[in-house]
Amino acid sequence: MNQESINKDVLERLTKLENAVFLSSGSSGQPKVAKLAGSKTRTLPEIIRENTPKNGQGKVAAVVGYCEHELGLEIVSPEDIRNTWRQAKLDGSYAPIYLSRAIGEGLVNDYGKKGSYVLTQSGEAFYQNLIK
Repeated sequence: MNQESINKDVLERLTKLENAVFLSSGSSGQPKVAKLAGSKTRTLPEIIRENTPKNGQGKVAAVVGYCEHELGLEIVSPEDIRNTWRQAKLDGSYAPIYLSRAIGEGLVNDYGKKGSYVLTQSGEAFYQNLIK
């Protein structure tokens, strides 16, 4: 093998590795970072199946927690919530009123500007109870 073919091989391997670790950006413009092979990640349906939230606002808190903890998003947009809800095939369809109720119950908080959300301390505790 000559140096040029070695360089090409290394570049191809690096590209594959980067594609395996960094997924496409979320709607908030942040890159979604995948868990590396060998790390145990449960899907949102697995988490919800074990401890089903009783209402829509609980499901929103679960989705926001999943986006933060498993998908690596620092800030979660309403579009992230809607898309994750749909991908997880949660019972019922997502309604924006669930997000408003989750904010009202203190599970989710507006983060800086409208359209950016994070879990509150109560929401973190709620999510940690779900994943136990």
